Amino acid sequence: MNERPAFWFAEQLDAGDFRLTDDSTLGGVPLRPQVTMPRVAERDDGTRPKVFAFYPVTRSDLSRLAVGDIVELVAKPTGDSPVT
Repeated sequence: MNERPAFWFAEQLDAGDFRLTDDSTLGGVPLRPQVTMPRVAERDDGTRPKVFAFYPVTRSDLSRLAVGDIVELVAKPTGDSPVT
């Protein structure tokens, strides 16, 4: 039986581009080096938040982060490279 993907949605609060590597973490939780950017609705002021879906290495790590947590993404900064 196939399991559904395990992921968190997270809004980027600080400006900047990044690239995930095998050493990347979100709130101290190891991440798979992949990320997606889902479509999100505009806010009332017309801005669109930068939201990403991050995938933990281990499914059981999902419970380590909760809705509303403000956490740090440890990833490789990039100049003009797109998010990968």
